Amino acid sequence: MEHGGLRYSLKIRLRASETFFGPGLAELLLLVGESHSLNVAAHTMGMAYSKAWRIVKAAEAELRYPLLERKVGGVDGGGSEVTPRGRDLIARYQAFAAALAEEADRLFDRYFSGLDQTTEGETDGNRSETATQTAAAASGGQPVHPAGDP
Repeated sequence: MEHGGLRYSLKIRLRASETFFGPGLAELLLLVGESHSLNVAAHTMGMAYSKAWRIVKAAEAELRYPLLERKVGGVDGGGSEVTPRGRDLIARYQAFAAALAEEADRLFDRYFSGLDQTTEGETDGNRSETATQTAAAASGGQPVHPAGDP
C-alpha cells in the first residue's frame, strides 16, 4: 500500500521480559514442522544450527514451555517436532499479524490517502492546515499540529 510515495512497515514481535518471538522464529518452526529437523530448517533459512538452537531455547525460557520435542539419534536418526503448544503459538501469531496488517492498511488509508493529490489553488501553507484539520478530526477533535509546531 502506498500513498504519495509513502509506505509503512510493521515489525511484530512478542516479548515478555525480552523479545522472544517474531517472523523469523515462526518461519523456523514452520520449517521444522515440514522437515522434522531443526538443523535442516536452520540451513534452509541460511542460519547456523547453533543460532537456531539458541533462539528456540530463549523463546522456550520466556514462554516456560517447550516449542520443540527433540528426539536423539538412533535408528531413525533423531529429529525435532513442533509441540502442540508451539503450533498453537504459531497460529495465534500469524492470525494476530494478519489482523494487525489489515488494520494498519485501513489506518494508513485513513491518514494518508489524498496525500499525493493537490487541489487547484492549494498552497503548501493551506495544505498543512488541511492536514492538521484532517488529523484533528481523526483524533476525535483534539488539535494535532505538524511536527515542530506548538
